[in-house]
Amino acid sequence: INGQDVEGISGLHVAAANGHVSLAELLLEEGADIDVANNCGWTPLMHAAQHGQVSMVSLLIRHSANINATNVLGTTALMLCAAGGHLQAAQALVEHGADPDLKDMCGKTALDIAVACTKMEV
Repeated sequence: INGQDVEGISGLHVAAANGHVSLAELLLEEGADIDVANNCGWTPLMHAAQHGQVSMVSLLIRHSANINATNVLGTTALMLCAAGGHLQAAQALVEHGADPDLKDMCGKTALDIAVACTKMEV
């Protein structure tokens, strides 16, 4: 259930990135680590956020994913939503406690990233 490939990618990472909610639910029911990080520090929630997978983001939040986890560059799930212009996923994160004031290693917040990526709707 928690096996990872050489890059640290688990089944839950793949399910999260691709929006396979039923598979993610099964993996979580069987004991998958919700906050498993790959070699770059990416969690399943970050993968879901990057791809704008709103249902997956909501599922992972309901299962108590660390909403403010950071990868090796200090990037959060909210920052990934901002970069991709994924407004609904960003709203779900903020409504459940994502900190919009966190900064990555370059000193950028989610808002700074949204502006830089011209994703002003976020």
